[in-house]
Amino acid sequence: MILIINKSKKDARGLSDMFYYMGQPAQVVTPSEALSEISPIYRAVIIMNPRALGDEAEYLSRLRSYADVPIFALTDYPVAREAHYDGILQKDAYASKIFSYICDCATADKRALPGQYLLAGLDASINLRFVEYFGHAISFTRTEAMIIRTLIRLYPLPISSRDILKYAFRPARAPELANVRTHISVINKKFRELTERPLIVLESGKGYRILTPELKENLVTV
Repeated sequence: MILIINKSKKDARGLSDMFYYMGQPAQVVTPSEALSEISPIYRAVIIMNPRALGDEAEYLSRLRSYADVPIFALTDYPVAREAHYDGILQKDAYASKIFSYICDCATADKRALPGQYLLAGLDASINLRFVEYFGHAISFTRTEAMIIRTLIRLYPLPISSRDILKYAFRPARAPELANVRTHISVINKKFRELTERPLIVLESGKGYRILTPELKENLVTV
């Protein structure tokens, strides 16, 4: 997942939408919201228009104190000398170029790649045409794949329907909350055709999780 920070969420939506079309979940937040949102579930942070932050160096220091996530600036202006970004790109750079650059930096720093989504034989990485389970392709839709990627990234934490809407859908196209369960049911139906078991379980009072071998026992589901 990628966290995009901008004082204007509207201005950041274009970039997050392009990431979505690439199959890459991205969350848009304001600078103040980012301080509570940032966590290890994100593989990269992009700060748009960093000059609007005021004291860039102090803000970056606060972000890094909450999670060890590489931070990139997207700007047409020089950044503050004291601000130590992991990379700087032009504001008008294409989303594909930004993503490729972030992946190159992750490879060089031996970090996990943003577009890789691997868990217990499941591979939902965005470079694949279809989600695969031990090499077997499953014809999940784009939306279904985004839900699976979200659950993989947050594993082993259970995730609510509301958070699935937050992380796996574009805000402008998010369905009703009740529709999340329908999407999960369809995902499980397709997965059962290959494995005779569900891919996702709903734990009572907690939320949804990928059903890995380590979770098969002692689960209370609904």
